Amino acid sequence: METAWNVRVPMRDGVELSTNVFRPAGRGPFPALLLRTPYGKPRILSPNLTAFVQSGYAVVYQDVRGRGDSEGDFEPLTQEIADGADTLAWIAHQAWSNRRVGMLGGSYLGIAQWKAALSGSPYLKAIFPVVAGTDEYLDRFYSTGGALKLGHRLEWLAENLREPEHPPFDFRRFIFTLPLRASDRAATGRAIDFFQRALDHPSYDEWWRSVSTQAHL
Repeated sequence: METAWNVRVPMRDGVELSTNVFRPAGRGPFPALLLRTPYGKPRILSPNLTAFVQSGYAVVYQDVRGRGDSEGDFEPLTQEIADGADTLAWIAHQAWSNRRVGMLGGSYLGIAQWKAALSGSPYLKAIFPVVAGTDEYLDRFYSTGGALKLGHRLEWLAENLREPEHPPFDFRRFIFTLPLRASDRAATGRAIDFFQRALDHPSYDEWWRSVSTQAHL
């Protein structure tokens, strides 16, 4: 196996995303599997992904914009279509690539696949999203009828976006924080732009339709 760590992949706006590449020895060309994550890309592949490399696939693992070692601001509701397309194009134009890419992974990694598919990239041949809904309003932020999924969202924020100096995770404290606009600060120690934007749109309106995968399939 040949590896390349922290490869800087340029996006159309100049932001560079940190990417690890694991591929079979030799010149190829190889098909590739892409995983795009906000949770920190690994330096060592898990056994199931290693099996793909042993079977002749390159595995490309990337920190999404604003996470891990990647540049930029993390805007999960809007960033993944363009960044997914740009990453797929980068893979396709590597000397070791046969220009055929699949994607896999669960949760946010699945959401990133749906968004990449919406880009219409000619290089994306298959996706395998797991536990990843297709509508940001109904699957992640609100229930049918308009009830905010408060605990669900704040727990994710606290686990993934908490400032280093902020007090440790305290679920009961931050879900009872009022006013609601301050609950992201209680969970993470700072205001979270996309959480505040979700609060700006409590009903399923044109803005939610504009960022919905389901609405564009």
